Amino acid sequence: MQRRLLRAWCGGSPDPLVRALARAVLEGDAAALPLLSDRLQETGECFMLALKVGQAYLIRTFHRSYTGRVKAVSFTEVVLEEAAIIPSYGILQYHETLRTGDLPEVDPLPGEIIISTGVIIDAVPWDHKLPREPRVTDPDPPTDIPF
Repeated sequence: MQRRLLRAWCGGSPDPLVRALARAVLEGDAAALPLLSDRLQETGECFMLALKVGQAYLIRTFHRSYTGRVKAVSFTEVVLEEAAIIPSYGILQYHETLRTGDLPEVDPLPGEIIISTGVIIDAVPWDHKLPREPRVTDPDPPTDIPF
């Protein structure tokens, strides 16, 4: 979670409990994080407003990407249905992938996946059909092996 967001809640939230819980998280109290999440939902101080339930996204994380339709969003996680893993090396030119919807490699998941918001780099609305068929890019076999 971004410290800047926590500091904003410490000083700017109208709710004293939100301010106290945000301060506790900033001071390293991991047990305060789910309590802060619950209190933010109770008070209507929303987070992750950019991700809309029902919308399809391409979500990049540190190690791979995912496509899927957002089923639920919370303070700490995003639940995707109709999800697929997209190996990070499978997206060679990000802008071209977003324009065409062409994904060289796809590993569809049979159910939903829960992604920690702490590993999300970015999320872009996916305006293409969600990939549901496996796809593996096979490199051309070498033809110059001497044995």
